[in-house]
Amino acid sequence: EWIELYNIAEEDWDAEGWYFENDNKERLFISEDNTDSEETVVPGEGFLIVYNNRAESFLDNSGDQIKFYDNAGTLDDYSDDILVDEFEYDSEVSENKTFVRLPDGLGPWVDPDPTPGEENVINDEEIKYYREIVFDKCFDERTFDKEEDHHLCKAVFLEYLGLLDDIDDKKMPKDVFGELSGKDSEKEKDKDEKESGSFEQDEQEMEEVDGIDVVKEDEDEEKDDESNNEDAKLEEEEDEEDVKLEEDDDEDKELDDKEDDEAKLEDEDDEDVKFEEDDDEEDEEDENKTEDDKQVKSIDSATPAAL
Repeated sequence: EWIELYNIAEEDWDAEGWYFENDNKERLFISEDNTDSEETVVPGEGFLIVYNNRAESFLDNSGDQIKFYDNAGTLDDYSDDILVDEFEYDSEVSENKTFVRLPDGLGPWVDPDPTPGEENVINDEEIKYYREIVFDKCFDERTFDKEEDHHLCKAVFLEYLGLLDDIDDKKMPKDVFGELSGKDSEKEKDKDEKESGSFEQDEQEMEEVDGIDVVKEDEDEEKDDESNNEDAKLEEEEDEEDVKLEEDDDEDKELDDKEDDEAKLEDEDDEDVKFEEDDDEEDEEDENKTEDDKQVKSIDSATPAAL
C-alpha cells in the first residue's frame, strides 16, 4: 500500500511529522524510513510516495475514510493538528485499486490506472466515459451552470476533458458540443453568430441613442448658455438704469440745493431791505422828535414872556 503526495506550489515542502489517519484512528506518519526518496521533502510541483511500512493493512478494501493532517502540535497531542485533505470510499474495492485527483492536486477524485510518482492521466476510453457523465450532470446544452450539483463538475476537470477551453469559460466549444449532442455544430455556429449580431445591433442602437442624448444635452447646454447670457444682459441693463437714476437723483439734489441757496440769499436781501427801511423810519422819527422838542422849547421859552 502506498499514498502519493503532490506539491502544487513551486517551492519545496517538508512534510516530516505529517500523517495520514484512517477510519479506525490509526496513524501513518511520514518519515525518511517510509518514502520512495528516503526524504520527507516534496519538490515544488513534484511527488513523494509514502509507503505503508506497518505489518498490517492501513487501507481497508471494504471502505474507508482517509484524512491527511499537518502535525501542528506534538506527537502526544493531536487536538491542534490541521486537516489538509481527505477522501472517503464506501464500497468494496478490488486489490490494487487507485483513487486520484485529476488533474493532480486540484480536480475531483477519479479512479484511473495508477501512475506512482508521475502525473495522473486517463486514456481515451476513460475521457469519453467521463465526458458523457459531466455533459449530463454539469451542462445545460452548451452552458456550464451546475458546478455544485456533482463532484465531477469542477472547471479544472472539465478543462482537462476538453469541455471548456479555459476554467473561466461558461460555454462548451461548438465542435465538442456537436460531437456529444449529435447536433450540427454549423447550426450552433450560425446561432452564435446571430446572437452576436443581435448583440452588436443592440450596442449600435444604444450608441445611437447615446448620440441623440449627447446632441440633446448639447442643445440644452446652448439654451442654458443663451438664457444665462440674456439674464446677465438684463442685469447689466438694470445696473445701468440704477446708476442713471442715481445720477439723476444727484443732479436733482444739486439743483434743489442750488435753489435753496438762492432762495436763502433772496431772503437775506429782503431782510437787509427791511432793516434799511426800519433805519429810515427810525431816522424820520428822530427828526420829528427833534422838531417837536424844538417847538416845546420855543413854547417853554415863550411862556414866561407872555405872562
